[in-house]
Amino acid sequence: MEKHEADVVRHLATVLESSEARLYEQVASSFRWLMATLFAANGGSIISILSSESIALKVGMTPLIFFAIGMICSICISLLASLYAAVAAKPLNELRMLVVMNLATGQVSSKEVEQKTAAMNRTTVLKWPLLFFQIASIGCLIVGLILAGISLAK
Repeated sequence: MEKHEADVVRHLATVLESSEARLYEQVASSFRWLMATLFAANGGSIISILSSESIALKVGMTPLIFFAIGMICSICISLLASLYAAVAAKPLNELRMLVVMNLATGQVSSKEVEQKTAAMNRTTVLKWPLLFFQIASIGCLIVGLILAGISLAK
């Protein structure tokens, strides 16, 4: 392997390593933020409505149902984020190891690199259910708050 090829492979190994670290950090930070915010907001809304009898009689069950669905969605977010991290990290790590092995042996297998890259691209499908549950949880919180506000205003 020539010097410039080795430099390119070393750079690719560095980029893959930082990508893997960013993936772990992104999943961890989104997990912490979403779980804390959505679970606390939906749970706090349920507790505040149930703790006051006068509010509970006026509001009814509809906002409570939305807040409960929002809590369930926030739990699904954490499960899907963990699944995404587990599934996405494997091909990323395999590609990084392939590049590191290439540095050691000096041989490039473009077919293996293409397979690992395609496996990484397939993991993006898991982002859509995660996004759906994020939007659903926030939507349930907003709808629940609006319905509770309308019920209290009457």
